[in-house]
Amino acid sequence: MATGDRVKRLLTNVRSVLGDEGDAKLNASPKSILDSLNRTQRRIAEEAMCIEDSTDITVDSENCDFPDGMIHERVLIPSGSVALRHIDMSEVDRLKRGAQSSESTSDSMQFYYKWQGQFGFLSAYGTAPTSESTITVYYWRYPSTSEEMTETKDPVLESLWDTALYYGAVSDLTADQKWEGKFLMELGRRVMKERSVRGEPSRIPTNQEYD
Repeated sequence: MATGDRVKRLLTNVRSVLGDEGDAKLNASPKSILDSLNRTQRRIAEEAMCIEDSTDITVDSENCDFPDGMIHERVLIPSGSVALRHIDMSEVDRLKRGAQSSESTSDSMQFYYKWQGQFGFLSAYGTAPTSESTITVYYWRYPSTSEEMTETKDPVLESLWDTALYYGAVSDLTADQKWEGKFLMELGRRVMKERSVRGEPSRIPTNQEYD
């Protein structure tokens, strides 16, 4: 399929529905529809976690910025042989207090936590890294600005999400609960199907569960 064919079809379908929704058709300019499609694409990426990426980060201090656009990390893999495990803030406090009291744990383990848009890294002794290392971050992300739809640029999401994009954009433009219900039903159906293929949990996660 040629580039732009999907977005043209989405624009046509959304505009057609808005024409049947009375006053909503007054807001059915190509720009307003594209804005809604892009908002919906971002929403799907967040709620379904369907855009995957990876990058290497250099760790030479306790804190490193998240990769651009990261929603949630999938796994962090260190280049060396030391294992890496996620901890919450209560464990961060325990480790750092242990460092002050010379308490130690196995040096075969390193820890990371998340705080204010950064990863924090601690040794098994509760201290910041003292040497440079590389960690590969596999993560789910938002679409970048350069990936937003235009009248000639298709969605970055795979075509299997097109029905959800369509329902979501109509819901966004009309604020009609009927279309919001259709969007959520299609999103949930597609998430369950995709996660079952991947062998991952089918429930849609929420932002509150990320930290």
